[in-house]
Amino acid sequence: MQPFRAKSFDPLVALLIALSAIVVLAAKPAQSASTEQETMRRLAQLRAIPADSTPEQLRQHNEQMDDAWQFYHAHRDETMPVLRRELAAELRKPKPAQLLLLDVASYFYLDGTADDRKAATQALLAIDPDAPLIQTNFDQLFRLTHGLASAGDPRVIGYIDRTFLPTERGVFYSEQSLTLNPTLMCAFLYGVYGADGERHLQSKLNDRDLAERVLEVLKWIGSPDSVSAVRASMTAQSDYDLFSRELTFMMVNGGPQGREAMLHLDPARLDAKSQQQYEKVKPAIEGQNYAQLRKKFDSFAGERKVDDEQLKERLAKMYESYGKDSRLNPQALLDSALPKELLITELMRIRTRMFMRVSNETLSDVELTNAVLNTLRYRDR
Repeated sequence: MQPFRAKSFDPLVALLIALSAIVVLAAKPAQSASTEQETMRRLAQLRAIPADSTPEQLRQHNEQMDDAWQFYHAHRDETMPVLRRELAAELRKPKPAQLLLLDVASYFYLDGTADDRKAATQALLAIDPDAPLIQTNFDQLFRLTHGLASAGDPRVIGYIDRTFLPTERGVFYSEQSLTLNPTLMCAFLYGVYGADGERHLQSKLNDRDLAERVLEVLKWIGSPDSVSAVRASMTAQSDYDLFSRELTFMMVNGGPQGREAMLHLDPARLDAKSQQQYEKVKPAIEGQNYAQLRKKFDSFAGERKVDDEQLKERLAKMYESYGKDSRLNPQALLDSALPKELLITELMRIRTRMFMRVSNETLSDVELTNAVLNTLRYRDR
């Protein structure tokens, strides 16, 4: 093998290489400038959308938004600094462009860093939910709020109080063919906060304008921890609409504490219609016990016998998969030798994670989990 010999230096080749490098270096700033201009153009489109947009204008906006997000993602290194700068500048304005806040914050949540999501939260808190363009894009507002609430930011829960708890609007998830009414929206929004969301809602029970909605939401996210607060609201207010929701919460989520609260209720505090309903259902309240509740799971399919150590592993996997486990029969939990408090704690953690995925399946999973939780609370140990 001949020894390696370097080729002789060619000044012309060297000159061509140098010129190529200059072209590349010159092209990159030019491309960045072009990308910035295009990003600014797309943001200007958002600012220019009139508050009284027609359906056709809104359809065009949605197409522009989808196209813009694809552009941002395809040129992420160049567009993100521009978007960060422009969002920060918009937030400093006395009257920021509402749709720009919503759009950029939504993009930051989906494709940004942890710091970008903090900026998205700042943008969310600056959004006026009553602004006409925001009302028209209420579905997107819900998605953004739910996504940011999933991080547990306590600032967002106040925004949920103001925007979603009193509303009569719903939202539609086209990919799920799922319509969420106001109660279900709030269940997903407060549900991701777990026990903190439940405690937060307890203080709203004394507001007559909100009490019915709060009770409906507690049916999804509540526990015996709310029994005393619900019982206190029953003594202060006594109409049938409230009573029927209080009764449902006590029997579905309240465990033995809820049952006892209903059995010791003073019917004289109720209106006539509520008294009639109470007398009608009182035998069922008296008869609710572990054996009666457990029978509801006799027809369920899935694994009925699971080793306790394996059950712990399955519960850990359910937590990681946001509550999904189609093979586990509820009776495996009810018949487990594991302490009921351990099982309840794990299921409550899993239920919180369930609310992070918005779907019809989640609603079924939460209902089943609540039924298992309520049954476990009647178990001796």
